[in-house]
Amino acid sequence: MPPLTNLALALWGACAGSYTLGFHCAREFLVPLIAAACVVFALAVFALMRGAPPTLFVLAFGLAIGFALGFSATLAYETKSDQAIVSPVQEWCFTAAEDARQGDFNATVRAVARSQSSGEEHTVNVTLPKGESGIFYGDSFSATCALSQPREASAERFYLQGIDAVSSPGTIKRLDDSRSVGGILANVRKSAIALFDGQEDAGALCQALVCGYREQLRESDLYAACKTVGVAHLVAVSGAHLSIMCGMIASVLQVVRTPRRFSLAIQLAVLSIYLVLTGMPISALRAAAMAVVGMTSFLARRRRATLSALGACIVVIIAISPQSSVSISFFLSAMSTLGIIALMPLISSWLSAVSIVRRIAEPLALTLAAMVGTTPFSAALFSQLPLVSPVANLVVAPLFTLALTVSLVGSVASLAAPVVVPLALPFANGAAFLLAQAITIFAEIPFACVPVSLSVSWGLALSIAGPLLLWLLWPQLTGSTIFAMGSAACACAIAFVVVVPLLRPSEIVMLDVAQGDAFLLRSKGSAILIDTGNHDALLKEALARQGVFHLDAVVISHADDDHCGSLQALDGVVAIDSVLVAHDAVTCDCESCESLIKSASSVVGSANVKPLAVGDTVTCGEFSLKVIWPHKFNDEGGNADSLCLLASLATSGGTWTALFCGDAESEQLKEMIDEGTLGDIDIYKVGHHGSKAALTESVVNIIRPEVSLVSVGEGNRYGHPAAQTLSLLDNVGSHVFRTDEMGDVSCEFSNDSIRVTALG
Repeated sequence: MPPLTNLALALWGACAGSYTLGFHCAREFLVPLIAAACVVFALAVFALMRGAPPTLFVLAFGLAIGFALGFSATLAYETKSDQAIVSPVQEWCFTAAEDARQGDFNATVRAVARSQSSGEEHTVNVTLPKGESGIFYGDSFSATCALSQPREASAERFYLQGIDAVSSPGTIKRLDDSRSVGGILANVRKSAIALFDGQEDAGALCQALVCGYREQLRESDLYAACKTVGVAHLVAVSGAHLSIMCGMIASVLQVVRTPRRFSLAIQLAVLSIYLVLTGMPISALRAAAMAVVGMTSFLARRRRATLSALGACIVVIIAISPQSSVSISFFLSAMSTLGIIALMPLISSWLSAVSIVRRIAEPLALTLAAMVGTTPFSAALFSQLPLVSPVANLVVAPLFTLALTVSLVGSVASLAAPVVVPLALPFANGAAFLLAQAITIFAEIPFACVPVSLSVSWGLALSIAGPLLLWLLWPQLTGSTIFAMGSAACACAIAFVVVVPLLRPSEIVMLDVAQGDAFLLRSKGSAILIDTGNHDALLKEALARQGVFHLDAVVISHADDDHCGSLQALDGVVAIDSVLVAHDAVTCDCESCESLIKSASSVVGSANVKPLAVGDTVTCGEFSLKVIWPHKFNDEGGNADSLCLLASLATSGGTWTALFCGDAESEQLKEMIDEGTLGDIDIYKVGHHGSKAALTESVVNIIRPEVSLVSVGEGNRYGHPAAQTLSLLDNVGSHVFRTDEMGDVSCEFSNDSIRVTALG
C-alpha cells in the first residue's frame, strides 16, 4: 500500500472511532483527548527523526490527526447543540440539504438553518407542517420558530448525521432563490425530475438514476426488488454505481478501439452532466470524486498511483467534514472504489482461470471487486443478503449504464429544447423499463435473498477483513480453490435451508420486533408467521436468527401498521406461499384494509391472498389453528375485528393450546367465552400488547394461561404492558415473558411440559 493510502485509512479509522466515541464522552474530557492526539503526533515526529520506519510514522500521523479531527468535531457539535437550547423563537432561513421524506404523519427534511438576526447556523431536522411536501434539495424557506435539541431516543442517530437541532414550525414560507448558483441548479434538477413524473416505475427509476431523487421509487415495488437483488446502490447517489457506469462505458469504448484520452473525456462529460442534474450535493461530489479515481484505475491499470489518489480523496473529504467518516454512503463509495482498484486484477486473474467465465472475467471482476468490501456491511444494515447479487449485477450493469446514459442525454436534450421531449423521453423510459424488468426477474428467483442477523460492528469488521485477507493471500489462492470453496459453501447452505428445519421441534417463537407483533409457529419443516410488526430490519433479523427462509403462510390479524407494516419487506427475502386475512378484510373499503390487501397481493399475488372465516382451520406440521373470531367486521378491521386463532398441538400426554388474538381485548374474549369457543388455555398471546383493556378478572379466571407472551417495545410511549394486566396474570399464576426484557422467546413442546427459553 502506498504511504498516502495508509495515511488515509489510519486517519479515516481514527476519525470514525473517535467521533463515535465522542458521543459517549463527557465534554470535559474532549479537550484533553485532543491534546493527547497532538502529543501522539509529536511523538511520531520524534520517532521518525530517531530513525523509526516511515510506515510506522505514517500510521501514527494518520491516527493522531484522525483522533484530533473526530474529537474536535464532537466538541463543535456539542457547542452548536447547546446554542440551540438558548435560541429564542425567531426568524430562520432554511436551505434543504436533501429531499424531504414523507413520514407516517408529516414530511421531514434535513436543512441548514441560518438566523436572520444573528447569523447563527445549525444543521436541523425539520418536521414540516401537515400537508407541506415537495421540498427538494436546494430549496429555501423561512419560518418563525424555535430550535431544540433532539430527543434522547434519536440523539445518537442525529449526532452521527451531524444534525444538532430539531424544529417543527407551524407554517413555512417558500423563498425565491432562483438567481443564485444553488437556486439555478436546484431548478434545473426539479425540471429534470418533472420530466418523468407520472410514468410509473420506469419514470421513477429515471428520476433516481438521473437526479438522485428516490421518493417516488421508494413507494414502488421496484425499490424493494432492487434491495432484494442487491442493486440498490445503482439507484443511489454513490461512488459505487458511478464507478460501475464508468467501467462499463470504458469497456464498450475499448471494444471499438477508442483512444483512452477520448474515452476519459466522454466519461468525465457524463459525470459532469450527472452532477448538474443532481444539483451538486456533497454526496454527489464525493461519489464523483470516487468515480474519477476508479475510472483512472480502470483505464490506466496503475494501482499504486490510483491507490494514492484514493487516499488523497479520503483525506480531503474527512478533513473538510469529519462527520463523513461515519457516513454510510461515504463508506460504501470508498470501499467499493478501494475494492475495484486493489482487488480487480486479482479477481480477474482467478476468474480467467475458470474456463466457464473466462469471456466475462473482467466485467464480473469489476462487480465482485466493488462488492467485497461492501456486502457484509450492507447485509448488516439491511438484515438481508442478496445471494443473486454477483450475477444480477453482472447482467444489470450494462442495462444500468444504457439506462443512465440514455436518460442523461434525453434529460439534457429535453431541458435544452422542449420540442424533443416526445422523442427523447420514450427512449429513456424504454431503457429504464428494460432495467426494471431485469431487476424484477432476478427478484422473483427463489432464495434470491435471505435474511441475516449480523450486527453493524461485525458487518463493518467483515467488510474490512475481507479485502485485507484477499490482499494478504494474493497470489496463493487459485481460481480452482475459490471454486471449490464456493461449492462447499453452497452445499452447506442448501443443507441448512432444507435439512435443518425438518429437525427442529414443534415450537412457538415470539419474535422481538419492538412495538409490534410477530409470532412464528413451526413444526415438521412447516412454518407460519402471525403478524409482521412494522420494523423491517428487526423482523428480518429475527427470522434470520431463527433460520427461517420459507413460510407456508403469513397470517395478518388486522390492518394496523404494527401488525402488518413489514409484510412487503419480506418480499424476495423469505419465500411465502400465501397470506391469510380475516374474511371481511378482503371486501372492507377502509383505507387500512385496502392497503393491506394491496400489499399482500404484491407479495404473493392476489390468488394467494386467502380469507379466513370462523370455523376454518389452518395446519402447520403438528399444529392445528382454528379461527374463532371475528364473525363479521364491526370495527372497520380495527382492534375489535382482529383475527383470533386457537392453536392446538396433540401429544401422547394431551393437547396443548395457545391463543393468538392480535389486538382483541377483554370484550372480544368474553364473547368468545360465552360462545364456548374459548376456555382454559396453556399459552396466551396477550392482546393489544398488554393494554389496560386486554383482560378483566372474570376473563383471566377462565382462560388461566400457564404462559403469557407480551410483544412490546422497550420504553414505548403507550405504557404497555399495563401494570393492571400484569397483576391479573400474576394472580392466576401465569408466567409472563416480554420481548422488551427478554428478546425472542421460544416455547418448545414435549409430551408433558412446555420449555420456555428467552433467546434475547
